[in-house]
Amino acid sequence: MGDQQVLNVDLADTFGNLVSRCLSASTLGEMRLHPPQGPLEATDEAMLEKLRKLGALVGDSMNGIRFANAAQHLMSMLYQANRYFQENEPWKLKGTPRHDTIMCVCLETIRVVGILLQPFMPRAMDTLLTALVVSPAERTIAHANEVYSNGAARAGTPLLAIEPLFQKHRFKAVDANTPSKKPKGKSKKAQKANI
Repeated sequence: MGDQQVLNVDLADTFGNLVSRCLSASTLGEMRLHPPQGPLEATDEAMLEKLRKLGALVGDSMNGIRFANAAQHLMSMLYQANRYFQENEPWKLKGTPRHDTIMCVCLETIRVVGILLQPFMPRAMDTLLTALVVSPAERTIAHANEVYSNGAARAGTPLLAIEPLFQKHRFKAVDANTPSKKPKGKSKKAQKANI
């Protein structure tokens, strides 16, 4: 499996899974309203601090034409975000300020990563950022660097339902010892007919 294939599978598993869970009615509620920012705990602060550094890391890699490094920085952030979501279990905390804080941190992570992933997959990220109600004018790297700064303005914004962003590709291993099938030639009957 090549590097691009690995990245595709990772995105489907990691980013696609996070987006699906964070924008689901079962997590956000039937109205899918962006929650208000709540009090931050140490784990929240740690996530946001890493998110604040992400734009510079990805930008430096892109400027140096190190695209694989840029993708690795993004995937590392997504792995941490998925772990944060799973460990904090916001679906069990609905109706509490703690739920709102967790969801704000996760939605902010999705927004920032979505902006930074635009050069890699513009159509999918346009779909995502539209679902997050992020206007085209707010999709620059400068906006990606403004982490957790306008949650009050987003609170109560209806977020859009979204179809799965990525198709999960399955790659079949081929045994080198397995003889390849020869293409079927014409039958003897057909060969005689052509003589």
